[in-house]
Amino acid sequence: MNQTIIHHLTELVEQIKREEEPKWKFKVKQYKNAIKKIKHYPKALESGKEARENIEGIGEGISKRIDELIKTGKIKELKEKPREQLICEELERIHGIGPKQSKRLQEDGITGIEDLKQKIEQGYKIDETIKKCIKYTYDLEHRIPRKEIEEIDILLSRLLIRTGLPLEHTICGSYRRGHPTSGDIDVLITNKEGTTLDHPLETLVTLLTSIGLIREHITEHGSTKYMGICKHVSSSYNRRIDIRYVPREEYS
Repeated sequence: MNQTIIHHLTELVEQIKREEEPKWKFKVKQYKNAIKKIKHYPKALESGKEARENIEGIGEGISKRIDELIKTGKIKELKEKPREQLICEELERIHGIGPKQSKRLQEDGITGIEDLKQKIEQGYKIDETIKKCIKYTYDLEHRIPRKEIEEIDILLSRLLIRTGLPLEHTICGSYRRGHPTSGDIDVLITNKEGTTLDHPLETLVTLLTSIGLIREHITEHGSTKYMGICKHVSSSYNRRIDIRYVPREEYS
């Protein structure tokens, strides 16, 4: 239910921005804050009252809309979108596609994610990153439970000990801030104090690929930043993983 609430409130934010309702900037800020908090709420919301009493920043207005959505499956003030806008929004769910590219794809006759997949198979030319990521679109929309990231954290620690690689790692982002879920996995690595290792990032990425954690490379093995797709054995979903190398003096 929370994802449905987030989706509809996000739609409402976009509508408010497009129509520039009175005090629209204040409303947008209020809704975005509520959406952010709901993303990290640890259980499925059952009422607007529950949201208002347990989530900071949710007032009576947003609470009423949550109740309306739970009871009726919709928010009546949300207007129906033109088909062209719906197509663009669906295409923008794919990692690497923004508003300009979604419009160009639509102008090329692409009608959605599945249609783009078919066109690519038929030879349609598109950026290599998009070609790699499109097959993971639905997986990447699922939030990552904290428990799953904890298991990846343990895996990394044990792997570095077992292989003797002189590296330290920290998982950052929402996980480091203590949130119950994350959108992706952000890993920061550095050399252990008093040690050196040639090509530390590439070495770690190669190792994680060899054990099957990393499934797809979005970027080539760079010296400081890497983006890829990973999947832990405990999970049903593929996840986005970013790994960044920093010198020891910048690591914290």
